[in-house]
Amino acid sequence: MSPQDLHIHTVYSAGDSAVVKEQSISLIKSVRHAARIGISDHFEYLVDENIYKQYVQEVRSAGFKVGIEVSGHALVPEAVRRNNDYLSLIH
Repeated sequence: MSPQDLHIHTVYSAGDSAVVKEQSISLIKSVRHAARIGISDHFEYLVDENIYKQYVQEVRSAGFKVGIEVSGHALVPEAVRRNNDYLSLIH
């Protein structure tokens, strides 16, 4: 088992071509490949408050850390204000 994996995308990042429809939080929970797991879906798919609340609830219910990946600088201020454990910033 790995010590940690904090960069996992799920179906919440549906626009990411690397994410397959089976890549759910429940699947990741069943695999449990690392001691500490963080889900860090793309924030541009989580901007809607209701979707974000559902995301946070589902991630925390699975026992995982809540992360968000932010592409570019425009969404950083909004991402920082959200209830998350960590941010991953990419260019």
